[in-house]
Amino acid sequence: MQYCFILAFAAFSLARASDYYAAPSGTGGDGSLARPWTLAQGFNNSVVQPGDTLWLRGGVYAGTFTSTLKGSASKPIIVRQYPGERATLDGGSSGDAVLTIQGGWTWYWGFEVINSSPQRTLRDPGSWNPENARGTGVNIYGVNVKCINLIVHDTSLGFGFWSGTGDSELYGNLVYNNGWEAPDRGHGHGIYAQNDQNTKRVVNNVIFNQFGYGIHIFGSSAAFLNNFVVEDNTSFDNGLLSRTTGFTMNLLLGGGSVAQSPTVMDNDAYFDPKFQKGENNIGYNAGCTDLTFAQNYFVAPMALRLIACKPATITQSTFVGAIQGFAPDGSNVVTTTLPPLNRVVVRPNSYEPGRAWITVFNWENKSSVSADVSKVLTAGDRYIVRDAENYFGAPVASGVYNGGGVTLPMLLEHVALPIGDAPVVPDHTAPQFAAFSLERVAAGPPPAVAAGISQAVPVSTPIRLNGMISGAGSVTAAWAATGPNRAVAFANPADPATTATFSKPGLYTLTLSAQSNGQTASDQVPVLAYAAAPADPPGTIRVNAGGPQYRDMTGLTWSADTGFDSGSPYVTPQAIPLSAEPDLYANAHWSAAPFSYNFNVANGSYAVILKFAEIWFTQPGERTFDVSINGTNVLSHFDMLASAGGPRVPVDVCIPVSITAGSISILFTPVVSNPAINGIAILPGGQCPATPRVARHF
Repeated sequence: MQYCFILAFAAFSLARASDYYAAPSGTGGDGSLARPWTLAQGFNNSVVQPGDTLWLRGGVYAGTFTSTLKGSASKPIIVRQYPGERATLDGGSSGDAVLTIQGGWTWYWGFEVINSSPQRTLRDPGSWNPENARGTGVNIYGVNVKCINLIVHDTSLGFGFWSGTGDSELYGNLVYNNGWEAPDRGHGHGIYAQNDQNTKRVVNNVIFNQFGYGIHIFGSSAAFLNNFVVEDNTSFDNGLLSRTTGFTMNLLLGGGSVAQSPTVMDNDAYFDPKFQKGENNIGYNAGCTDLTFAQNYFVAPMALRLIACKPATITQSTFVGAIQGFAPDGSNVVTTTLPPLNRVVVRPNSYEPGRAWITVFNWENKSSVSADVSKVLTAGDRYIVRDAENYFGAPVASGVYNGGGVTLPMLLEHVALPIGDAPVVPDHTAPQFAAFSLERVAAGPPPAVAAGISQAVPVSTPIRLNGMISGAGSVTAAWAATGPNRAVAFANPADPATTATFSKPGLYTLTLSAQSNGQTASDQVPVLAYAAAPADPPGTIRVNAGGPQYRDMTGLTWSADTGFDSGSPYVTPQAIPLSAEPDLYANAHWSAAPFSYNFNVANGSYAVILKFAEIWFTQPGERTFDVSINGTNVLSHFDMLASAGGPRVPVDVCIPVSITAGSISILFTPVVSNPAINGIAILPGGQCPATPRVARHF
């Protein structure tokens, strides 16, 4: 038996990455700028595909959240704070993690994670305390995850970076004031990490003032501590918030199992030497193997305690304080007196040009120091400088870059106070030490542009475009047809919500551009213009599987779901775009057991068109099934997602049949998960459409 596949034009919309939006005021919209999702919807939505971006609008997202977003190695999903706004995830008084990351190949970027519970001092000792109403900031269980430039503070534990999440990275984050006080000690670290395979990176973070440790790569004898790269971090004064413990460790890498192949490079760590407490420790108990330790600058009463690490390569590092467990070679500097000259380190951000962390050891006790930022800014750039210890306070410096150095003040006093009843009020590390964030600023944030949802429309019938723009100051907009088909007339191209009329059939690409603050942004939307369909001949059957009766955009009527012997309906909350039957593909009829559709027809030739769109699963192989017609198998191990090229993409299968017994029986048999069907059309004559409406052969 011959049959053909028909792939609906909706596939064209997948060629371009999409922008979606979540907002604290989101009420279950479609994820557009005008109708944003709730954060929970955005984090658990099969609509968000590899390469897409989920923008978090400003405001407080109260509660705890789990993300199951899954991109791909070449097309990660981006979850990012909207430019010029402050998005805060606040776990409140929940003991659950504020953000739990599952899924994978997703980057979480630029937003704030906190816990606003006032409880910081507990009556009972121990790390697992049911009294604790403060959860972890970010728990990472997904693979190939990046957390970039997040600000995580006042949680019980900043980051939980656990085994099974190899090839993941913590980059550029600001982590402070995490943990709680208990009678036995201060609990809660900046970063708590383990790793069993592949490489895990902790790079260019600033970590300070925890109740417990700063970077805590640790576990029992059953845990794995392998293949860590710890590079370009600044970690200081960790343990400060605990009156019981005081200064602890800025870096611990080791535990009950041997840490395999750690790399520790280009890090700065600082405890004020005059307090005679605080250390850095590699090896801890079981030791480590194949350690690479290079170009670090550690200041602490115990600058580095190395335990059972063989072999270990330690080069080109400076230790201000005592050392233990190794004999340094001539490339290292070890001193118990304060160095005579300042150290100023500028670490450009690999993900955001124009941004950098700056670390200053002000041994010369100057009231200000200069930092060469020529590798970060270009002449004419506007910039601000923020004090890492008071990041959300007023910038401590700003201006227009003219080349050379930027002046940093060192007489700083204000420190971000811990939320709640912390037993210690922290002092600033200045003037001896400080960390700064250098940030290039535009004249203003770019305008926000959303061209709206894709549509299908009859030729010569005006449609309302649903574009939206916003921005600071004066904002101008313009619509244009930018694809190969340009036979479109806009009633008012300067109106984001204008009407458009298409004079020829075809797929159109419409671009909405906006300009404000001297910056331009744009978004595109595909629109399909089609010719009206002729009336169905007698004997035609059209069934909206899983849905009610309705008229499609070409004027054809589909009956409510009928003819089935078992199964249930399912409806996705969003229509499938760029099809003459968008609502049909949003419905499905499914069953965990075999089910069939049965129709009485006159004898003769028919074309049976089975209409599919995967509206539940997101990956190939998650749903496959067999289809037979009147006992003859026509589809084996059919995977609608793989056949269509992605989720939520229509794909039709047309099968010519010859009927001699007066009926058509279509049987769906599960192979993997539940078979499903979105629509059935039975056309007299037996000819599959040579050029299907709103479709193409492949």
